[in-house]
Amino acid sequence: MKGDFRFDHIGNIELLDLNIVGFLASKIHDDNQEQSTQQWLYKIIGSKTPQNEYLSQKNDFSHKRFSEKQTAVISGFQSKLEKTVLDELLKHKHPTIMVLGRGIYETPPQEYQAHIDGGYLLILSPFSQGVNHTTQSQAFVRNYIVAQKSNELFVGSLSPNGMVDKVLKEINTSYTQL
Repeated sequence: MKGDFRFDHIGNIELLDLNIVGFLASKIHDDNQEQSTQQWLYKIIGSKTPQNEYLSQKNDFSHKRFSEKQTAVISGFQSKLEKTVLDELLKHKHPTIMVLGRGIYETPPQEYQAHIDGGYLLILSPFSQGVNHTTQSQAFVRNYIVAQKSNELFVGSLSPNGMVDKVLKEINTSYTQL
C-alpha cells in the first residue's frame, strides 16, 4: 500500500508541521509493556522546554514558534494501551494527532472538544464522512497512516501476525519496541 491520502480533519492542522512520533500497540499487552509505555510517555510529555510549556499554556500552536524538538504524538488510540497514552497526552495538553479508522466526526465527541478548541488535538480521517464503523481493512489503513506519518515510530505491544505486526511488515519501516 503506497500513496498519499486525502484527509478530512478537525482541529489544528499545523500540528502536522511538528516532529511527529508514532505510537502503535496491539490489543493484548502485559504489565511490563504497560510500564515501558508509561516510562516512554513521561519522557515525551516531560520533554517540553520551558518556552514550549509556556506556549502550551497559552494554547498558541503556531508552527513558527515551536522549537524543532517539539513533538506531536500520532496514533489511532484504539487499543487499551493506546487509549492510556491518549488520556495522558490530553491531560498534559500535549500536541496529539488522532487518526480515525472511520469517517470524520460530524460533531466531535464532547470529551475532545476542549482539546480541539485548545489547539493541541488534531483528528484526521482518510475515509468518507458517512463511514461510521471501523472494519479490519480500515484499521489497517489507519495504522499504516500512523506509521507513514511518523518521523519515529514506537510500539508498545506487538502480537505476532496481529494488525500492528502486519502493518509494520507492509510498510517495512524501523521502529522501537518499548
